[in-house]
Amino acid sequence: EDVDKWLEIFSSLKSFFFISLCYRDFSSTTIEILKKIYSNAGMQQKFIEESKSIFVKTMKLIYQPDVEYECQQNVKEFLEYLHTCDNSSPALKKMVYDVIKYFADHNKKAF
Repeated sequence: EDVDKWLEIFSSLKSFFFISLCYRDFSSTTIEILKKIYSNAGMQQKFIEESKSIFVKTMKLIYQPDVEYECQQNVKEFLEYLHTCDNSSPALKKMVYDVIKYFADHNKKAF
């Protein structure tokens, strides 16, 4: 039941979370929140399913020329964290891989 409540909250706020990654004043704080969300083993799979698409869209925004380099680095480090953290499941590692691969395949100039 708690999982469903948290997923509902995340679903309603995910656009704000991911777009805030593009702004220096919010990027680091948002990443700390997302780390907590993705680190919960009991909810991780549902959050992965709920966020993969918007994560790909955010990557397109992050690597636009007008987004500060600091934000780009923050997201890069966040992806590395998700892939290597103690709570990183095979599904989370796959999501990171898929997000990067999709972005690289469809955004050759930025990548």
